[in-house]
Amino acid sequence: MEVKACSTINDKNNQLVPHNNVIKLTPLQLEALLTEGNTSIFWLVEFRASFSSGCRRASRCFPELSITYSNKNLSFGIVDLGLFPNAAEKFEISPGGE
Repeated sequence: MEVKACSTINDKNNQLVPHNNVIKLTPLQLEALLTEGNTSIFWLVEFRASFSSGCRRASRCFPELSITYSNKNLSFGIVDLGLFPNAAEKFEISPGGE
């Protein structure tokens, strides 16, 4: 399965370079990683709704954490509940923070 980290264009040489180590995941990709993926890799996954200003504010530190702590045994991912509203129920996430 191919998953890509968030990237940005480096203006100096017009190459794509990661600006953090957070991987945007679909619920199916996450499920596959958790059930079929490498068992020596731990995932820290943030479930958020990109339309929510509260979620955007709360997740500001996530990219920085990914840069500091990502390694061969720890990966960071994001599932956008705004794009995949059924994922909240599937992964037992309370969208209201209850």
